[in-house]
Order: sequence, then C-alpha cells, then structure tokens
Amino acid sequence: MQRLDRWAVLFILPMLLISLFQAHTSGFSLTFVFFLATHLAVSLVDERQAGTLRRLLATPTSPGAILLGKSLPYLFLAIVQPVVLFSVSNALFDVDVGSAPLALGMVMLCAAASVAGLGILLAALVKTKRQAYCASATLVTAMAIVSGCIAPHVTLPGIKYATPHYWALLGFQNVILRGTGFSGVLLPCGVLLAFALVFFAIGARAFRWVTAPCVST
Repeated sequence: MQRLDRWAVLFILPMLLISLFQAHTSGFSLTFVFFLATHLAVSLVDERQAGTLRRLLATPTSPGAILLGKSLPYLFLAIVQPVVLFSVSNALFDVDVGSAPLALGMVMLCAAASVAGLGILLAALVKTKRQAYCASATLVTAMAIVSGCIAPHVTLPGIKYATPHYWALLGFQNVILRGTGFSGVLLPCGVLLAFALVFFAIGARAFRWVTAPCVST
C-alpha cells in the first residue's frame, strides 16, 4: 500500500497537475491579460483627474493619438504576459503550446489590441478611480466567466460570442488543441480586431478630458 502511495505521489499526481495546467493555461492567461484593461482605465482616469491629459491637448497631437500612445505600454504588456506564461508552462510543466507559434502570436497580438481598446472604453465610461477599479474588474471578470476562460465547461451560450475573451480563447484552442494553424485563427483574429476598433472608436469619442476637481477616490 505504501508503494502504491509512493507511485501516486511520484507519477500520477504530477500527471494530473500537468493535465489540469494544460486545460486551464489558455483561459487563465486571457483572464489575467484582460485585467490590464482595468489598469489602463485607472491610469487614464488618474491622469484626467490630475489634469495632465488636459495639458496634452495643448500640443499639436490629436486626441486619438494621445489615447493611442497611452495604451501602447499596456498593449506591449498584454503581448509579453501570455508569451512568458506559455513559455514557462511549456518549459517547466511540458504544457503543449501547439506547433504554430506564429499563429499563436497573431492571436496574442489581436487579443492585446482588444485589451487596449477595452481599457480606453472603460476609462471613457467611468468618472472616478474607484469606479474604474470596481466596474472594470467586475466587467472583465464577468466576461471571463461567461466566455469559458475561468471554467471551460461553464459558459453562457449566445452571450459568450459578445466577449473578446471567447474569440481569443477559441484562437488559442484552435492552435494548441486542434492544430489548425493560421486557418484556425483568421476568424478569431478578425473578430478581436473588430472589438479593438469598436472599443477604441467609442471610447475615444466619449472620452472626457476634463473632470471636476477634488473628486473623492
């Protein structure tokens, strides 16, 4: 009996952990990545309340270019974060990342674009940093749940298609689990870019550059 327990600890348990890691790596990585939209929204609201965004409007740079520039660091982080997570998972836990790294990178890039666009939209919809933290985190978490990122078998049919999380997860699954390569990421990437453009366009148009002073946060 002790020998059986030893085999379970040495071989069976690690295999189960690797299988669990394999099943949830894509979903969890996307969940973490989309929380960067919350940080971008909070950063923009903070700068709006400090008055720095209003001063930038005095420069020849267009408002859209200013918002785009503010989102670029978060776009970069949204690309680097899943790259690091997938690389470490593959190196330490032998998690399969598929045989088409360029296709996987396309999904990461398009998902990062939608993260940046979502952050701009959220910053346009909220007034205070507290709202940015609470509303943004709640929305991002809800989208992760209904899309299947948190639990692959728990989704809301119909509603999940309205989340960028679902399409990014579909792209990852097509590359990693189904081995479809570029043919499997064209649709998810197209939808993710559409999300990014719509989010950014609405957010840039509705963005408030000036806020009332002494707002409680």
